[in-house]
Amino acid sequence: MNQSESRNRKLAYLGFIVLLLVPIVLLGMPGGGSSTPPGLLSSMRSKFELGESDIGKIDPTSAAMNMVLLGFRGIAVNTLWSNMDHYKNTKNWAQMKSTSDAIIRLQPHFISVWRFTSWNLAFNVSAEWDSVKDRFHWVKEGAKFLQNGIDINAKNPDLAWEEGRIIGFKIGMSDEARYFRKFFKNDPDTELYKGGPDPKLNEQGLDNYLVARDWYLKANDRELNQRQRILDRTLFRSYPARSYFDYAAALQKDGVFGEQTRVAWDDAYRDWTTKFGREVFYVPEVPEVGMSMEMTEDDISRQAKTGDEERRLRKAVDDYQKICNYRYWRERARCEREPQMADAHREIYEAQVAYSEQRLTEAKALVESGMKNFGAMLKKYPDLLQYDDLLLEDALTAVLMWQYILKLSGETPTDDYPLKVIWDSQQGRIPDVQARLDRWLLEQSRNIDKK
Repeated sequence: MNQSESRNRKLAYLGFIVLLLVPIVLLGMPGGGSSTPPGLLSSMRSKFELGESDIGKIDPTSAAMNMVLLGFRGIAVNTLWSNMDHYKNTKNWAQMKSTSDAIIRLQPHFISVWRFTSWNLAFNVSAEWDSVKDRFHWVKEGAKFLQNGIDINAKNPDLAWEEGRIIGFKIGMSDEARYFRKFFKNDPDTELYKGGPDPKLNEQGLDNYLVARDWYLKANDRELNQRQRILDRTLFRSYPARSYFDYAAALQKDGVFGEQTRVAWDDAYRDWTTKFGREVFYVPEVPEVGMSMEMTEDDISRQAKTGDEERRLRKAVDDYQKICNYRYWRERARCEREPQMADAHREIYEAQVAYSEQRLTEAKALVESGMKNFGAMLKKYPDLLQYDDLLLEDALTAVLMWQYILKLSGETPTDDYPLKVIWDSQQGRIPDVQARLDRWLLEQSRNIDKK
């Protein structure tokens, strides 16, 4: 082979490379200019909203890191994940937090990173601290971390739902809920927040369940355009209404009764039956017909076109009502809206307060009246006892209070009393209920001593 042939071959290769560069440049031409039209890839990215600015807020640091690392991003991320797990196991919380920040800069749109790390901070790391204030700080860190992910992934429904779960479930139903709910409105860091809430989480100073409901609503709005990957769709979309139930029940547990609590149960019932209950779902069991939770037999017969379709639609309504506990929550709201049930909760709570203050005669009258009202309502709504652990706990708490009062008064309990059937059938639950009641009474006595 002479030098001329070698040179010609190299020139041919060079020409072929240049020829290939032409379509690559045309396809990848960036958009945004006024004179030059965007390339095909840029147009498709804009059409299907796949660009960074379409997905959410752009993080310049993240973009720069990914550019510098080139093809080594995966290796760097795996190393950081391993380091973060090590820091977690060795309880090096500051280092774990900074490592998680580095991971999300490399993978800002990897949703699992945001979900895992926020859950880890709010649930696992917070549990490692002794002080309730420190635990609340880490719960907030988890929620704030997730909010950064929501900003960067503005259209993703999963992260908004997870934010609702941290603020609703973790703050409202943990063992420290009594303190967390108070801290959510009045942050313990008085130097920074001046006795008010942390504005990053609760700008308007609302109840944690109402803030959680707002996040669930945002998740539902986003779910209309992007599929969620957490729960069955009917269950996922039920959470805004479920937050109203949690809010109303929490008010009663906090000793708030009267008009505020009645309105809360009314709102819960209305949201459950007229909004979520009327929402139309197309489910795999009967894809040709839309179903809703509030469908009656007449609705089913009217919607279905054939006998087989009617049978499948009826079964689908029943199955999805069970998935969401739809009938239970509807019945629970009806029961709680009645004045007699409100009186029962109020009297039992006031009996506990009177007992802790050694007003035994008043406490006995209150708890006996509360037990009577409670028993009457459960006879009217017997199906609630099949599903509701909270109502069962309230009933057992009332009987325990009554027994405590009689013991201090030197009286013997009678064999026939309201709620006896529940007491006899729920013996396995009593130790846990008694432990929670004793803890509550001890905290009450300490508060009285402080005053």
